Amino acid sequence: MQIKWASVLCLFILLTACGPKDSKDVIDDLTDRSQHLESYSSHGTMTINNGQEPQSIDIEVWYQKPNLYRVALTNTKKNITQILLKNKNGVYVLTPHLKKSFRFQSDWPLNSGQVYLYQSILQNVITDPKRHFQAEKNDYRFEVATNNDYHRTWVKQQIWLDQDYLPKRVHILDENNRVMVQVKYDQFKLNTTFDKDAFEMERNLRGMPENTKQTLADSPKTLSAVTPGYLPKGSRLVDEETIQGLKGPVVVMRFMGKQPFTLTQRHAKSREVSTSLKGDPIDLHEAAAVWMEIADQQHLSWTVDGKDFELVGKLPIDEMQNIANSILNQTEK
Repeated sequence: MQIKWASVLCLFILLTACGPKDSKDVIDDLTDRSQHLESYSSHGTMTINNGQEPQSIDIEVWYQKPNLYRVALTNTKKNITQILLKNKNGVYVLTPHLKKSFRFQSDWPLNSGQVYLYQSILQNVITDPKRHFQAEKNDYRFEVATNNDYHRTWVKQQIWLDQDYLPKRVHILDENNRVMVQVKYDQFKLNTTFDKDAFEMERNLRGMPENTKQTLADSPKTLSAVTPGYLPKGSRLVDEETIQGLKGPVVVMRFMGKQPFTLTQRHAKSREVSTSLKGDPIDLHEAAAVWMEIADQQHLSWTVDGKDFELVGKLPIDEMQNIANSILNQTEK
């Protein structure tokens, strides 16, 4: 009888040890994963629900310890790719098909909260003391607060990790529980080995095929401007003029209201721009933008549809994003 009870006890201990992990166990494992992450590569699709036609972005991420990042963002509708790159020289926004590069100083991606970065996903789960945890049959599900300073209406996110703690999908929700952004992963590999020059600017600038739908302007003598479809409450267009610059026309639109701002548009040019100023890359619906604060003015610049745009004013960054995103959906005048 003693032998039988000993066998039952051993079986009970074995089954208990192999049972599902609780929240503390999982958080401990995720913390360890975050601290010892060497490299990874991932691929997935990000869908942005903007109240109109959903925008689909193909996302490929490369990471190598300690701080090398390459994020390729491809607009699947227009088949145009931009690259966010971080190496020892700084942070870049690259537009390969236009042979454009913009280098600036940034702490990105620290505290960026971008949901296509594995580190951001792990940190959002680890650092939220009010997280909700649920162990499901084939994965772990978390609901946590967002950590993104540039989207005040994004209040929480739902994260699904598989049994090996690799991301499966992420949803970002607003205060009304509407899914604003969803990322679905179809590939994720830890401990990836990259080419020696994988994170060099020149390799990434020339390594993407040129796109036939969006190229440098053949005729820089004229420029069709685009008017924003969204304006902050009380703002209005008061002046528009076209200036003939050394490299073609520049359209300048001036808006008045509680927070005045200026929008400039010009033909995109193949060029390299480098600055010692600090900034952050910002995700728009169809493009990667660069945000900077110069003196007391906010600057947001981006390239799309063969044109360079710059928005300057004393606006909150989320309002600048709203204006920029509304431009992407407008037709030329």
